[in-house]
Amino acid sequence: MLATGDRNAALHELYVPSLAPEHQLLRRPARIAISVDGAFRWLGDRFDASFGHAGDAPIADVSLVAPDLEIEVWVETFADARLPLLARRIQVTNRGDRFRDARLFLHHDFDLSQGAGEAAARDAAGGGVVHFAGRRVVVVNLEGPDGPGAPIVAIASRAAAGAPGAAEEAAAGRLSGATQASGIVDSLVGVPIPLAPGASAMVTAWIA
Repeated sequence: MLATGDRNAALHELYVPSLAPEHQLLRRPARIAISVDGAFRWLGDRFDASFGHAGDAPIADVSLVAPDLEIEVWVETFADARLPLLARRIQVTNRGDRFRDARLFLHHDFDLSQGAGEAAARDAAGGGVVHFAGRRVVVVNLEGPDGPGAPIVAIASRAAAGAPGAAEEAAAGRLSGATQASGIVDSLVGVPIPLAPGASAMVTAWIA
């Protein structure tokens, strides 16, 4: 698996030679968002970003701080050199002196068919989301403070690639909660991470 991203921890390119040679699997960047006390914000929106030192492994390490929220998000991304697997460790820390009701969200818009013949559904066994088109299958899931599986899942079908979907629903604060769709689809997985003053929560997310 080959992946590229940016300083806001969004994935911009995803290539899996055994799955789709020379086919970029992301229709739109795969972004991360956080909701703090009901206020939804994509990482990069009024966050100060800095890169860490990832060492010799195929890892990207970025720290994002939102001074007005007193929230720090640290994201480490690892693309496996031998397996079609990408993993992200996301640590969210409350730097303030009051409790914050936080939720972490990951958005994915896969282009598996280079057309509209796609579908996505909640994975009843693992608790994540399965995107598929023909023989191409991608699984998205996470593990939060309460264990594996995504407590929040939303899947949207769009009339066109540029039409609003699950990402726009989340930003507007009106997640449909749909757990399956077909056509041109995107999905959002999320997890509550309540944070006491000075506390941190770790979420591990993966694409396989």
